[in-house]
Amino acid sequence: MKNPTSSNEQWAALAFSRFVLATCVLMTHSGIVAPNDFFARHFWGTGYPAVFGFFMISGYSIAASLASRPDGYFARRVRRIYPTYLCALALSVLILIPHPLRLPQGQLLILDDWKTILFNVFMLQGIASESVTANGAIWSLSIEWWCYMLAMVLVRVGARWTVALIAISFASLMVYMHHHGLLFGDSDMPRFGVPLLTLAWGWLTGFLFYRQRSVFTFALMLLLPLLMFERGIRLPLSSLVIAASAVIVYFAKDLRVRNRSLARTMQWLGDMSYPLYLFHPPLLFALSSHGIIRDGNVMVVAILAIVSCGYFVGCRVMNGLAAVFGVKRDKMHTPSVSLLDTWPATTADSKSSTR
Repeated sequence: MKNPTSSNEQWAALAFSRFVLATCVLMTHSGIVAPNDFFARHFWGTGYPAVFGFFMISGYSIAASLASRPDGYFARRVRRIYPTYLCALALSVLILIPHPLRLPQGQLLILDDWKTILFNVFMLQGIASESVTANGAIWSLSIEWWCYMLAMVLVRVGARWTVALIAISFASLMVYMHHHGLLFGDSDMPRFGVPLLTLAWGWLTGFLFYRQRSVFTFALMLLLPLLMFERGIRLPLSSLVIAASAVIVYFAKDLRVRNRSLARTMQWLGDMSYPLYLFHPPLLFALSSHGIIRDGNVMVVAILAIVSCGYFVGCRVMNGLAAVFGVKRDKMHTPSVSLLDTWPATTADSKSSTR
């Protein structure tokens, strides 16, 4: 078994980039309630590109996980994704049960019907329903989840099948954009699997790059999202976010943070990025609609602090329960896609995964 400390050193930069990307999404969404404040004005164009950075990293990490630890893959995904996801979904519903929320810019959030909530529980947003009203950010979780399932098949076949799926998915996006314009991620995205069909390529490029590292696969990972935004809408800083994400993934196996304390901190922030991504919309809406915080900049800092404290306490509680019930600690390390779960594969693993 590989040394966790060594793994932290090697993957810390990738983990920290996830935290930065989640913060970009938070700053973008702060513009929903406070569009004229600093973070919203200067970083509003980074949120949607950041999602494609997440897709790259997620696909890459899952390919590494399947190469190094294929046994128990599905159980790990459920354990790491669903507890936090269901808690965030519950909060998104609970804040609307007493009454609809009126946001500072006049938007009205109304409780979803039970069918929409149930479909979201089973990751069917964008397929059978929209995302719940108070958490439009979870549209991307559905795409990632079904890509996780697809990965179990793709890892058993040649990389050319992944290339074919990327081509089909991106071509579908181009057709969609020709008729409807850029497909934005929010609670009103089209249904019937359109988001999954047209955006899965973003995840698959990261998955392919881990399995078959080459100039061609890196070019796919970098250039396809750049082309999408070039043909759709040129968001400020979008090219920078996408290029930085692709470069971080490219050097993921080579970047090492030698300072152990810094590596652990960066790893922790990376793990915290998942609850930050999921919990920030309902927190943003609840705090702003009740007038608790009116300044968008303060709102961003407050949500970062709330989620950080909640995640810290949650980890302590879960680790305590693990000790009481005799569960191995790594099983309850974090509900997110932990990079401790994606130790780099051995040379033999890497070669076998690119057949």
